[in-house]
Amino acid sequence: MFDMNTPASRSWLVAGTAALLAALPPAQERPEHDASAARASRTANADATHRSSNTTAGRPTHAPHPALPPLFAWKYVRMGNDAFVAAKQQDPEHPAPKLLPRPAGAGRYVCAVVVCDDLDVEVAPLLGLRRQDVRVVRVPGPFVNQEIAAMLERVAVQHDLSLILLLSHQHCEALAPPADGAPRHDAIDERRALVQRLAERHRQDLHDAMLRRQRELLLAASKELSERRRKDDLRIVPGVVDARSGRIDWRQRRAQELPISPVK
Repeated sequence: MFDMNTPASRSWLVAGTAALLAALPPAQERPEHDASAARASRTANADATHRSSNTTAGRPTHAPHPALPPLFAWKYVRMGNDAFVAAKQQDPEHPAPKLLPRPAGAGRYVCAVVVCDDLDVEVAPLLGLRRQDVRVVRVPGPFVNQEIAAMLERVAVQHDLSLILLLSHQHCEALAPPADGAPRHDAIDERRALVQRLAERHRQDLHDAMLRRQRELLLAASKELSERRRKDDLRIVPGVVDARSGRIDWRQRRAQELPISPVK
């Protein structure tokens, strides 16, 4: 029988235990804070997942505008017109303004322009735009009609159009009275005479009266355009072009420069 009380037995047990401990791999040191760090990491990951799910559920993100807001579109063409005026001062015969980058969120067109047909200026460069970025409608006056309203409504619906410009100019033949003073009795002169009466009644400039009238006709002819304007998804901005300098005198009211257009 093995006797643990003898000196030889105790020496053998101590030697065997030491050999066994020497054969074991060294223990890994684990700082006391590892457990708390692991818990903090799991909590942070859970919070990040929760925030991500909340964002995708409809909370605000930093995504760009899905469409070009009308106020931004108008500010863009104003900067483009300023660039055209500066280029024309440097080279009156062949102004070549530096085109701005296409604004983010724009649909097929940055804007549509209804402009007098006898304005002897290319519209796209006048606004600092590429030809493919602007839908141009040339008509005497410009006097709008139901067909123009229907076409603009289609463009607004199909291409997220947010800005329509109505541009006249100082030397418009459609607004000029007959040289001999005798009425012409045609459709253009009838519309000019109506605008003239409106201008006198409201004590307005002839161009202001004409452009305001055309804006009202567009909105009256298209429920879609009127509704988009009510929601401030669309703005119709009038202006008078100085053909000599290229500068556009914007005839909007001051309140229409606010981020949200006033509802009338």
